[in-house]
Amino acid sequence: MKKFMLNALLFMVIAAILPGVHLNGILACFIMSFVFACLNAILKPILMILTLPLNFLTLGLFTFVVNGIVLYAASGLVSNFSIDGLSSAILASILLSLGQAFFHEKEKKPSRGPEIYGRDGRRL
Repeated sequence: MKKFMLNALLFMVIAAILPGVHLNGILACFIMSFVFACLNAILKPILMILTLPLNFLTLGLFTFVVNGIVLYAASGLVSNFSIDGLSSAILASILLSLGQAFFHEKEKKPSRGPEIYGRDGRRL
């Protein structure tokens, strides 16, 4: 549920930043987040397998293109959320990935540091 809400928030931010992404209403972000999650579960694994050699040659950077294709397909299914072209969809997918990585990093709990043991085996 957190990722669903995070994606909806990121879609609002992306629509405000990128000129090629258009949004009509807040509800469209939540619908877009749901449709994008469904297509990520169904369409993205198929595309990743089909583009595996190209993804291998680009050292994984083609994943942004696959994400852009899935995002563009999702925007075609949601009426109040539109993306002008595939290049805008790829830029939006890069921003979406960066936003998810940023919030995922903030969500991690701080580590206690390395555990140091004394000669007797007890932790110092």
